[in-house]
Amino acid sequence: RLATLAGAIYTLQAFALFLALEEVPAAFASLVLFTYPIIVAVAGVLFLGRQASRLQVIGLILSVMGTALLVGGISVTANWALAAAFAAPFLYAGYLLLTERMSSRMPPLTLSAVALLTGGALLLLLSLFREGIVISASTEGWMVIIALALVPMVGIPALVAGLARLGATSAAIISTAEPAITVCLAALILSETIGTSQIVGGAFVL
Repeated sequence: RLATLAGAIYTLQAFALFLALEEVPAAFASLVLFTYPIIVAVAGVLFLGRQASRLQVIGLILSVMGTALLVGGISVTANWALAAAFAAPFLYAGYLLLTERMSSRMPPLTLSAVALLTGGALLLLLSLFREGIVISASTEGWMVIIALALVPMVGIPALVAGLARLGATSAAIISTAEPAITVCLAALILSETIGTSQIVGGAFVL
């Protein structure tokens, strides 16, 4: 049951993030999402009786500062999308903490399979509720869809295995390398320009 709940929370987090991206800048949504390491650390101290080490606190500060530099200056308007953006990191923090708890009881592949199956079923229901299933993607669109289906099959089991060995707080801090990696891939694959603040921010995160 907890594994199914974890899958549902992960799916709701992703759904909230995509809802936010319909109205708010991607940079802002990314910055808000990557506050989840702080939420994980604070929740661990308040509700699980954990203590954050000095190294973890420094890592959290540098990671958040680096993420802020990576996304640059942004402006937003208060609306439902803004609420969805702020809901996403809390949901993801809940997923990490719950998955860490379950990782000692279930193998990473089994736990990941339950989460992915739950997520797929829940997303199907949400899609039907919102606008129905529309299958009209181009060849390029189908390639993106297939990639989105295959990448979590590797990423989520790796994350679960990391949670079991490192704990939610350390895993969350390490995961903040994602924006830096995204910026580098955008430069390599999409030929996007990397600014000075992004270079400094990436260095902070790493």
